[in-house]
Amino acid sequence: MKKIYWSNRWNTLADEIKFTFLISFSLIIIIEFGLGEFNAFNDFCYRFGQFILKLSYSFTAASIFYFLVQHMPKERKRIKLHGLLSYKIRNIEMQITYLIKDLLGDNELKTIKEISLIKCSNLLADLSVDKEINIDNMLIKGTYSNEEYFKLSIANTLNFCDEILEYNEYVDTKAIHRIAQIKSSCENITRLNIYHKTNNLRKYDFDFYNIIQHNLKLEEAIQSYSKNYYKESQALNTTYHKIKEGEQFEGDDIINN
Repeated sequence: MKKIYWSNRWNTLADEIKFTFLISFSLIIIIEFGLGEFNAFNDFCYRFGQFILKLSYSFTAASIFYFLVQHMPKERKRIKLHGLLSYKIRNIEMQITYLIKDLLGDNELKTIKEISLIKCSNLLADLSVDKEINIDNMLIKGTYSNEEYFKLSIANTLNFCDEILEYNEYVDTKAIHRIAQIKSSCENITRLNIYHKTNNLRKYDFDFYNIIQHNLKLEEAIQSYSKNYYKESQALNTTYHKIKEGEQFEGDDIINN
């Protein structure tokens, strides 16, 4: 029998549902086992108390119904998809990290959290669009000009974002927000006027800076997301281990498995 981590299921429940349940259930306890032992001051107070009690029962029942019928099935799908989606989110982080390292250097990568828009702009201004560099990382290999490698990395990142956003309801909302922002900046870069020719990469500075900042926040968001699903995803012995072995999955295949 699969172990259910009830504390994790409670943690991932929407704050509005948790608040409604706690308030309504507390009112039931107070009225049934506290105030119910005393006589009401008048008929209005009695009827008002009964109204609040019935309302509390209704909200409590609705919250439990939502938890069992809506929240739990979605959580089971999230657990199944966790390995795949975490893997794809890591690809986004990896691609952006490689791009920073290969274009700006290891020193800038180490201090990337302190980078400013002005410094980012100056660093890109020093990069000639036509200078060739040899790339050998887990995602891209070959010889490209600076601009070719930059655009290819952005295109890869955009594809990773699209793959994850297809299953946005199964990912932490904070992570989805960061991914959507990264996607928006990648789209802005791809839409830049192709006739706007420059000798360096400075024209990409604002959107590249936004990508860096949201990628840093994405790392924090995915840690929170993984905390609630990692153990259960591993226990399924499906996506997490098989992805590491090189097998390819689609989200729908995992959900229906």
